[in-house]
Amino acid sequence: MSLIACLVVGLSFVSSLVQGQTSDTAGGLQVYRALTDVALDPGRPLVLVFFSTACPVCFDDLFEVRYFVEKNGLEAEVVGVSRDSESALRTFLEKYAYCRPVVRDAGKKLFRAHKVDLEPFVVILDNGRVVFKDNGLLDFKSRREEREKWLMRNAGRSTAASS
Repeated sequence: MSLIACLVVGLSFVSSLVQGQTSDTAGGLQVYRALTDVALDPGRPLVLVFFSTACPVCFDDLFEVRYFVEKNGLEAEVVGVSRDSESALRTFLEKYAYCRPVVRDAGKKLFRAHKVDLEPFVVILDNGRVVFKDNGLLDFKSRREEREKWLMRNAGRSTAASS
């Protein structure tokens, strides 16, 4: 989704709040209960960004990954994954008008499956197979550089971005 589309979604959400609509899907912002509930393009790499709403470094990483993918017109799906409460995630989505999918991993199924112990942490899947994981021993800058190199090499550019 482009930055303009995100702004439109955010404005729609604010409008729905003013009109008293507070459903889970108001303005297209939704907290998903499982990754399987998210409509994804199976032909694209899936970038899972594990984050916490209480950690500014964590959600900065979420925004940076989304921005990098959009700015470079990469064919990748970005999904936030958090173990925070549903209310904390809804507040986060509302406050930042974040319009990419966010999964509430209450049972920590995704955290365990990908051996994620800390946030922020990024795992990239391609056809269901892990093809990239952040190296927790590196500093944040080095982790971001490795991730961006992988994405530039492997997540081809969309035709819309190249025109």
